[in-house]
This record gives sequence, structure tokens and C-alpha cells, in this order.
Amino acid sequence: MAASDDNDTPVIRQWPPDEPLDPETAMMVTCPDCGGPWRVHPDLAGFRLRCDCGAWITMPARQEATSVSLPFEQEGEVVAAEEQLDDQGRVEMPMQPGEVSDTAMPTHVPLAPGALQHANVETRQRWTNRAFLELSLMMAAFLLPWLFVSLMLEGRAHVLAMPFVSMFTGIVIVLLAAASSPYAFTGLRRSPGRFFAEGALGAAAGAALALGWSQLTDPTGQGDASLRDIVDALGWGWTFFVIALCPALFEEVAFRGAVQGRFSALLGRNQGILLTGTAFGLCHGITTALPLHIGLGVWLCWLRERSASLLPGILAHAIYNGLIVLSA
Repeated sequence: MAASDDNDTPVIRQWPPDEPLDPETAMMVTCPDCGGPWRVHPDLAGFRLRCDCGAWITMPARQEATSVSLPFEQEGEVVAAEEQLDDQGRVEMPMQPGEVSDTAMPTHVPLAPGALQHANVETRQRWTNRAFLELSLMMAAFLLPWLFVSLMLEGRAHVLAMPFVSMFTGIVIVLLAAASSPYAFTGLRRSPGRFFAEGALGAAAGAALALGWSQLTDPTGQGDASLRDIVDALGWGWTFFVIALCPALFEEVAFRGAVQGRFSALLGRNQGILLTGTAFGLCHGITTALPLHIGLGVWLCWLRERSASLLPGILAHAIYNGLIVLSA
């Protein structure tokens, strides 16, 4: 018999023994001789495992591609059954925990959060490579223009160039997202009014927190002085356009659209939200405001997922930026 505790509950053994296994995707099998339960990595589907009692356990075969009909490309069209799509039009994998599909999952098809946990190693590797390539290109588009301007310009010229660098960066990352990601614009849809109200209230609370944080970390008001220089040079209208509106639109499409969609499919909903929010904060620089930026990024990702839309996040982002400009 399998080893048991004091309550005669069988101890679940696992293979590989030292590797953490996700209970949602691992296979559960039982030894035919001793009845001992095993938790086994899904990549061992179709192989045999030797139990501690000496008996051989045959792992269930992988889920064959023909047994699961997925809405991937067929003769140039995407054909989908409604029951295979979630409420945001993303493809779900209709499989049980522990099953692994050998169905090809092209990187241009939007998958639901966690769908790739049922994919084979080759498919997960292809999606992982694509996800990190897209994220690296977007972070380079964010950081390299800022670095270039910081090295080439000084003083007032540097301050006045920054809004236009931000607008240029936003255009570049939206073009990257549109060219490479199936998720970039799928969130441009209507959403219930309560999420817009949450976005507006959350943005106001975030701006108040940011202003309080700024007084602690920037007592000289250097950041406010930079904003005032921009307002003096451009006027309020252009300042709101290049600092409040453009980043709100471009960054939400890039992060809450392209990046969040890709990493949520790979890692699951919560992990995708945390990674995207962290990347969003890092793209705004390693400054004293980094914890605040990461926190705002995670909240905007959470708002995007619950509202099934990018629009509440765009509104919240624009209000937050606008309030920071008004405080200068």
C-alpha cells in the first residue's frame, strides 16, 4: 500500500520529485498494484513511471489535436464556435486539468488567460519567445528615446523635448503592438458605466497619493518646475494633449492590450497582471516613484480584465496625468 499519514490518507507522490507542479495542469494517476496516488508532470503523458512498489504505471496519452476543435486558421479564415470563446472573444481550451494538447496554437490568435497551460512544450516556448520579444521591443521604444534626449540635451531644451519624446514613443509602441499582437485593440469596446466611475475615482485617489509621495521625495519641487516650464512653453491645451491624453491612449493599448494579453495566456490571469504592472512601472524609470507606478500599473491591469475593455483604463490614465499637470 502507499505510504499514509496517521489518518490513513494516502500520500501523493510526484514525478519529477523535486520540481514544483501546478495541480491544475499535472496528471493524477494511481498505481494499479498498490493503489498509491501520483502527481505527474504533463510532459510525461504517454510514458511509463515505476512506482515505489515496483509496478509500472502507464501515463494517459496526450490529448490529440483532432479531439479538440479549436478556432484556429482554416483556409485563411478564423472559424470559432461560440462556446470556445470567453466574454472577450479570446479562445479558451476546453480541456480538463492535467490534459495536454498537441494542437498548434499560432501566436496571432488571442488566447484566454491560462490557455497555454494546456499546450505542449514547443507551443509554450514559441509563445514565450514571442511575448518577451514584444515586451523587449516596447521597453526599448520607451527607454531609448528618453536616454538619447537625456544625453543630447540639457536644461530647458531637455525639459521641453520630453513631452514630444513621450508622444513619439507612444506612436512607436502602438505600431509595434498593432504589427505583432492579436490583443492590442481587442479591448476597444464598450464597458458598463461603473468601471468608468471606478477609473475616475481611482485616478483621483492615485493622483492624491502621487502628490503626497512627491512632497516626501521631492521637497524642492524640481518636478513641478519642469511641468511649469512645459505649460509656459506649450500652453495648457498642448500640454494636456502630449502629457495626459497621448500617453493614456498609447500606453494602455500597449500594456493593458498587447503585453497583458500575451502574458496572461502564458501564465494565467493573476500572474499576467502582476508581470504587466511591473513592466509598466519599470518603463517609467527607476526612480523613487517606482513603487507607485507599479501599483498603478497593476490596478489598471485589474480594471482592464474586469471591465473587458481598455476604455475605462484610458480614461483613468488620462485623468491621473491631467491632475498631475494641474498640480504644477
